[in-house]
Amino acid sequence: MPHTSALVIIIASILVPAAALAQVKVDVDVNVHVASPPIIVAEPPVVVVEPPPPAPEPYLEPPPPPPPYVEPAQVIAHRPSRERTHSVLARHRWEAELAAELAPSVEMDGVSGAEQIGLRLSFGRQIGPLRLSLEYGVSQFDSQRSVVGANGWLEYEQRNGELTRVGAAARYRVSAGMASAPHLTVGFYGEVGIGRQTIVWEAGDESARTDAALGFGVEMAGGRDRMGGIDFGVRFHASRKPENPVDRTHDLTAVLQLGILIGS
Repeated sequence: MPHTSALVIIIASILVPAAALAQVKVDVDVNVHVASPPIIVAEPPVVVVEPPPPAPEPYLEPPPPPPPYVEPAQVIAHRPSRERTHSVLARHRWEAELAAELAPSVEMDGVSGAEQIGLRLSFGRQIGPLRLSLEYGVSQFDSQRSVVGANGWLEYEQRNGELTRVGAAARYRVSAGMASAPHLTVGFYGEVGIGRQTIVWEAGDESARTDAALGFGVEMAGGRDRMGGIDFGVRFHASRKPENPVDRTHDLTAVLQLGILIGS
C-alpha cells in the first residue's frame, strides 16, 4: 500500500509539470497567433474592355434582273399602202367647202362692169386625186348699163339683183407632202364644171341661163383621218347671152374665190 501511494505521487509529480508545460506552450502559441496582424492581399482591379460593335455593312441594292430576251424583228421589205403614199389632198373621203367669191367685173344680160360678191357651198366625194362635188352659190351684184332714152340721149340705168347658181364640178389635184411636216400638204388643182344660173333683177324681172366653168387654184391642207385646209383660186364662167348682140355671143366673168376645206 505504501508503495502504491508513493508510485502515484511519483507519477503525479511527473505528469503535473508536464501538463503545465504543455499548457504554457499552448498559451504561447495561441497568443502569438492572435497577436499577429491580418494579412490583406490587395488584388488589382480587373478591367474588362469590350470590343466595339462591328460597323454595319452598307446596303447594296441587288442588280436589276436582265431584260427578257427578245428576238430581233425581221425586216420585211414591202410597198407602202396607197393611203400612206398619197398626200392629205389625195385620200378617199367626204369633203365640204365654203368659199367667198368676188367678181370685180361681171357681164350678164348686156350689163357690163357689175360687181358681184357671194358665197358658194360645195359638197362631194374625194376619190384619190379627183373630187366630184355638187355646188350651190348665191351672190349680189350692183351694176349700171347705158341705154338710149326716149329723147335720144344716152342714159345710164341702175341694174341690181341677185344671182343663184346650182351646178356640179370635177377637181383634179396634184399635191405633195413635206418631209418636215408629213401631215401637211400643198397642192395645185384644175377644175371644170357646169351650172344653171338664175338672175332676179331688182326691178322684178328674172332670167336663167346655163354656164360652163373653168378654174385653177392652190390648196394647203393638213390632218390624218380628218382634214382641214384653205383654197385660193380663180374661176372663169362663160354663158350664152339671152340677147345676141353682134359683137359677142357669150358673157365671160372671172371670179376670185377663197375657201375653207373640211374633210372626213
